[in-house]
Amino acid sequence: MKVQKPKLLQELPEVCDLQDLLQDARQNETEIEEMHIKGEYLVGEDITGVRFSNILFENVRLTDCIFQKCTFIDVLFKNCDLSNCDMSQSYFNRCEFVTDKALGAKFSKSIMKDVSIAESNFEYVNMTDVSIQVAELANSNFNNASLAECKLKNLMCDKVDFVNANFFHTPLKGLDFTKSTITGIVVSDTMSELKGVIIDLYQAAELARMLGVVIK
Repeated sequence: MKVQKPKLLQELPEVCDLQDLLQDARQNETEIEEMHIKGEYLVGEDITGVRFSNILFENVRLTDCIFQKCTFIDVLFKNCDLSNCDMSQSYFNRCEFVTDKALGAKFSKSIMKDVSIAESNFEYVNMTDVSIQVAELANSNFNNASLAECKLKNLMCDKVDFVNANFFHTPLKGLDFTKSTITGIVVSDTMSELKGVIIDLYQAAELARMLGVVIK
């Protein structure tokens, strides 16, 4: 199933002061929509509960910011730094992350529908208990990420590094890992998460070692 891209307007007015815009949206409970947010830098801002619609974030640094319970619809993050941001319990629909950095960011208990992540570094990201419905990950780093207890539907992976990623209690049936790296992934003792997963012979040998099997 093809992932729907953000439906952005061709011309979006550029924001001059993101901090004031966010404060106004929170105080007045208004939506931030149809804007191009470029080159802004914020640290530790509380942006809880804000709704973003038809937004292009470009070359923006939003480190250690709190985006809990936010809504993102038709949003593109391009060349952004979202490291250590808390985006838990948020809703993402038709969103795209391109050449972004989100080291240690938190997306737990969020809903992601028609989301694509490409050429990005999501190492140590926390996506525990996330519901993913139609998404694509490509050429990205998810090493040491937590993807435990997730609900995955129509997730496509192409050249993604999942080294030491945690998939505890996340059913992986139908997920194709053959173009990705899954060395050292974490699953339960029964390895029930791996039932129906698609892997190559080399990956199968790696997973067999987790069972204590000696391959000669």
